[in-house]
Amino acid sequence: MENTPPVIKSISADPDSVFPGDTVNLSFDYFDAEDDSIDIQWTCLVGSFAKDPISRIQKWNAPKIPGDYYIQLHISDNADSIFNVDSIRVTVTDRPGTFIDLRDGHTYKWVKIGQQIWMAENLAYLPYVSSSIGDPSGYFVNGYSGYGSSTEESKQTSNYKKYGVLYGHESALGACPPGWHLSTDEEWKTLEVFLGMDPAEAEDFRRESLKSKDIALSLMSDSLWRGNNSSGFNAVPGGTISRYYSMAGHDWYWELSGPGSQALYLTPFYFPNYNENRCRAIYGYESSGILHIGIDIQRIDDLEGFSVRCVKDN
Repeated sequence: MENTPPVIKSISADPDSVFPGDTVNLSFDYFDAEDDSIDIQWTCLVGSFAKDPISRIQKWNAPKIPGDYYIQLHISDNADSIFNVDSIRVTVTDRPGTFIDLRDGHTYKWVKIGQQIWMAENLAYLPYVSSSIGDPSGYFVNGYSGYGSSTEESKQTSNYKKYGVLYGHESALGACPPGWHLSTDEEWKTLEVFLGMDPAEAEDFRRESLKSKDIALSLMSDSLWRGNNSSGFNAVPGGTISRYYSMAGHDWYWELSGPGSQALYLTPFYFPNYNENRCRAIYGYESSGILHIGIDIQRIDDLEGFSVRCVKDN
């Protein structure tokens, strides 16, 4: 019986657009009718390779010169050396890039700020639409009233496309794509200091007196908000879900604030000095003719639905 060659079913690069010198994770899937063992070889004219000893993932260290690079995969059948070849393109750029969340095929922009890589838009992962407001493990699209209804319908709304998804504090913990994570307090402080905040001020929890206006403006969108977005972070205020204790003294009720509200509440994190969960709030609003702009730290006791930004794993 004639042996058949192995077939490369898919090949992927995560991310498929990187800064010079960054690392790309290469992976593939294949089929071999005889289930023979195979030899794997990745090649590229530039850059260097390092195999992950635990998995079949190959790491490619991108060159320092921007451009489009083609990485070739060669797999051969050890039975009689028949083989299959495929390739994938990776863009090396000194400008922000994109990556694809393989869970749902959604494409996200990302930006490198200092040595960190952040999403440059709010997370939009939506496995389902929650049946009611206030579910801490829920997923919500601001302004979409069809709770528990069509996920695809909610994804067609302008709020979803502009502002992404609001997450309950429990669903947020597992919402980031593989290779990304919720930011820590330390990662936020690293970002703030890189953008110009005094390190001592970055350590301060009570920030009412901090002069963080310029840093907030550099993070805020220049199209959907009133910032200058000089950092490329492109913060957009997607609204929140908050809970309040009623005057009757025994009921909770939930309020959904509209997108474009005064603040963007982002990415919960554990604040060890205070033994409770916190989040960053980038705010920009006008009150009595005075413009208030800055970055604050908020408890999430009463904040049960907020936007999420993820940071790329090191």
